[in-house]
Amino acid sequence: MHNCLSLWKRAALWRLSLILSILCFILAAYFPTDSLKKTFPWLPGQEHFTQQHSFQSKDQSHGDAREQLSLPDMQKSFKGSITLAGHTLPLPHGEWHPVVMAQSEEENGANFIALIRLDHSVVTGFITAQLSQKALPPILADDIMTPCHDDRNYFTTNKNVPGQINCSFLANAVMAEDVVSLNPFVHAAISRIRDAGLLIPPLMITAGWRHVSPLPSGQITGAIVDVLLSPLEQGTPRLLAPLSHWDKKVLNKDPAALNFINKAKEWLPLWSNLLAEGYNNVLLPSTSSGGKFDPASLR
Repeated sequence: MHNCLSLWKRAALWRLSLILSILCFILAAYFPTDSLKKTFPWLPGQEHFTQQHSFQSKDQSHGDAREQLSLPDMQKSFKGSITLAGHTLPLPHGEWHPVVMAQSEEENGANFIALIRLDHSVVTGFITAQLSQKALPPILADDIMTPCHDDRNYFTTNKNVPGQINCSFLANAVMAEDVVSLNPFVHAAISRIRDAGLLIPPLMITAGWRHVSPLPSGQITGAIVDVLLSPLEQGTPRLLAPLSHWDKKVLNKDPAALNFINKAKEWLPLWSNLLAEGYNNVLLPSTSSGGKFDPASLR
């Protein structure tokens, strides 16, 4: 005990280190990270928000889903459009390479695909699409539409027609975070992209589209399509603006970031119309050109 007191009086650096260690421990306990919160759920605070990108309810999203996951040849490429779950999925300008394809065998089964567009080894676009192949319980409609009500979105619009609910939104996704989505298929796609040595920018702009069609039975069908765009300087892997400048509250202070978002706002309604036409299998090549050229595409 005497030795400890002597050390406390004489070793100022040791004393400071001990105090800081205790302080950091207290802060970590009161403000836990998501991973720490999951390991020790009794800690105070809540997990950070992540967008729901699947047809599973929030209670189901961490369960053991039975799924058929395939890893297609990433050297293959698609242009124009592809077919998914019996619907036409238009693709923005450029060559899109398949990363992951999946089919859930759960009751709320869905077809999923992830594709990327590259400029050399840099990802300029990342598409994730999930379309239901079976009728879904109506309670999932709110889960599908959840991102449309996020006040952090740059832009949100609803375009409902008889018998259909459509929403599109513009947001940002910090790709450096461990949890980008609750969907395990999206996690698998991101892991495969990184394992292939391809560069994913630290931040991407999400152009999201959500669709719900009520059925006479009272159930619904749904679609979740996200196109993540890279706001990069032309021909480089550098962001147009620092990471902190993409927050909605400070966006007006950075002309480069604001210009990219404004272009995305102009493009999003055209793109959403293409997705709606494709979902209803009435997409016409003559009307698709305007929505094909997103702000991150190389023309």
